[in-house]
Amino acid sequence: MRAAGLTPAQCVYLDDLGINCKPAAALGMAAIKVTSGEQALADLSALLGMELG
Repeated sequence: MRAAGLTPAQCVYLDDLGINCKPAAALGMAAIKVTSGEQALADLSALLGMELG
């Protein structure tokens, strides 16, 4: 994040393990637990407010 000049609130973390999403969310990132490609795109689309895929 720092190398890219972003704050945690400007980042989205995606992982298939919920245990990894919890620390990202605690840092202030949006965290998406991935269970399928379709679900990940739908959740990311909703979060960003734009159509993906």
